[in-house]
Amino acid sequence: MVTPAGSRRSGRRAPVVAAVAGALLATLLGAVAVLADGISGAYMEAVLSDGPSAFYPLDTRSTTAFDDSGHGHNATFQGSGGEQSGLTLGVVGPLNAQQNGPNYGVTAAGVTVAEAPNAAFLPAGNAPRTLEGWFKSSPATQPDARYPIVAWGGPGGGRAYGLVVMQHAVVLDYFDGTTSFSRAPNMFDGRWHYVVATYDGNVALAYVDGVEVGVSPPMPKAFINTQSPSTLIIGDWIDHVINSSLQGSVADVAVYPFVLDGARIKAHFSAAGGAVSSGGGPSTIALSLPSPADAFGSAGIVLASAAVAVAGTLFITFPAQLFNLTLQENYPTIAGWIAPVRKRLAALGSALQRLAAPRRGTAETAAAEHTRIEWPAFALVVAVGALFGGFLDPGFGFNTASVESYVAIVLSMLAGITVAGSVSEVYHRRRHGPVRRHLRALPLGLVLGLVCVLLSRLAGFQPGYLYGVVCGVAFEQVLTARESGHVAALSTLAVICTSVLAWLLWVPLNAHAAAQGAFPLLVVLDDFLAALLVGGLVGSVIGLLPLRFLPGGTIREWNPRAWLAIFGVAVFALVEFVIRSPASSGAHHSGLILTIVLFVVFAGVSVGFREYFAARWRREHGVTVQSFGARLHQLVTPREAEPVPSGEVAGVAVSGSGAGSAMVTDEVAPPPEPTAPTPRA
Repeated sequence: MVTPAGSRRSGRRAPVVAAVAGALLATLLGAVAVLADGISGAYMEAVLSDGPSAFYPLDTRSTTAFDDSGHGHNATFQGSGGEQSGLTLGVVGPLNAQQNGPNYGVTAAGVTVAEAPNAAFLPAGNAPRTLEGWFKSSPATQPDARYPIVAWGGPGGGRAYGLVVMQHAVVLDYFDGTTSFSRAPNMFDGRWHYVVATYDGNVALAYVDGVEVGVSPPMPKAFINTQSPSTLIIGDWIDHVINSSLQGSVADVAVYPFVLDGARIKAHFSAAGGAVSSGGGPSTIALSLPSPADAFGSAGIVLASAAVAVAGTLFITFPAQLFNLTLQENYPTIAGWIAPVRKRLAALGSALQRLAAPRRGTAETAAAEHTRIEWPAFALVVAVGALFGGFLDPGFGFNTASVESYVAIVLSMLAGITVAGSVSEVYHRRRHGPVRRHLRALPLGLVLGLVCVLLSRLAGFQPGYLYGVVCGVAFEQVLTARESGHVAALSTLAVICTSVLAWLLWVPLNAHAAAQGAFPLLVVLDDFLAALLVGGLVGSVIGLLPLRFLPGGTIREWNPRAWLAIFGVAVFALVEFVIRSPASSGAHHSGLILTIVLFVVFAGVSVGFREYFAARWRREHGVTVQSFGARLHQLVTPREAEPVPSGEVAGVAVSGSGAGSAMVTDEVAPPPEPTAPTPRA
């Protein structure tokens, strides 16, 4: 059969035509979906049913902030709405997606979000009004700042009016006066909060997350004489004397020419799909981490972090050497000081072993019995360590979010143990064949973890120092100093790499986990990745301090250059992801200041430690040192070490950690002589 040429061309065109038609249909459906965002859903219906003068969902990616009230009072995103202007459009919004579909907001980095000039629809003079909107803090939010959600009017004489949020207060600002409602919860916790303020011409009320947080006393009418028409401003104020341009996210801003009652406000919040203040959500550990733009947004940010890392590495070297020298020279005396503590810890371990001892008649082997005995102490220390870590979040307590956070921290500790322990076991097996391993609980790690939490909370440092090195894995294999250095370096690098990978996975996940009504497992995963990052880096930096009883001392003894490189990388990562670069727009500096203080304190303790034993030696030998130079020379000059009692052996090197360093020692071992290193187990 001969097919006509025209038919052949038609046959070839058919797939092309179908493809074009399909693409056009998909484009049309996509456009309809975009237009549908914000014009359907329970929250939209609740707001529009109350008849606002203007309603700005702020959910578009164009240059226009559309008024979805139907009155056409559109506003314009400032700086064309581009990220280069300080605005990020299309961030995940506050509404529960199951009840409202996809919804979005805007994140501002210290700039005005949108403006509607010559807005004649705004309440004027002393007229009643309600202002409504959603706010979420960002890592750049400053704890003592005041951020307007919406405002309008002119300067002087009560002619301006706006809704402003502070960390623990809702504020009505009318230019030459303010009314604060200070019963508000913490609104700078990285979660979306629904904020409303009403004014009936006499009394003002404020609500957060559907709950009333204050009522003002009657206000003289002269206090509020708002200018209108004027420019409606979203995310800013008419000047910056006491209020700041928004550092955070905003969505679903509405203005009403009347007072919404408490029942309608609760109905709006219910329609949004949840109760943020009492429900779950990511911890402040997850909500305080930097975005890629905050961490690597400019060369200045990276260079500042690198400078801090270099300075910290160089600074810590000298006091660490003093500390190690003092420990080496006076080990028997120091070991005698800590012997009572070690005996108490041994007694605690024995009690746990008796508690976990197998019952009569069991057929367990000796090895299995020993493993069973180790579990109770291991589990107890992990459970308590995770509890301490949970209190880095100021909101930690009896609520859903705290349960999610606690589970995530426990999992992060177990993941850290698995990563570092697995690397160590592979090394042992490849070098020495099969090797037995044991779980090791490190109660002293709990003390350090508690100190980290207390310091972080006192300094207001978020996400804080999450120290999870409370447990590990020990191997029954004696290693040379070189092999011990290999294990410590490889395990630490594995933990650092895992931490950075956790951050890369956290970046796209966090916005969805922080959204209203997020699936609980998603929140746990978000907290888990954040805890893995913070705990891994904090534990690595502490473990890499070049002290003889820490992994850093083991690495430095094997290869000083390797230690310098690994410690520098660890400190750089800690500054970038946890402490925050001094040049980052999201830096609060409390973490950096606390870290500097701790480094200085360590240096002072090392010098004091050295001087104590130097003064003791001078008294015992009848030596008098008059000049400062002579005393300084004595501090830095090694002397003959005290004899180590026979029978002292190195402690067991524990590979693996809760969420941090790769190798710790559960006993203080006598330091090896510099000329003949003692193999570390």
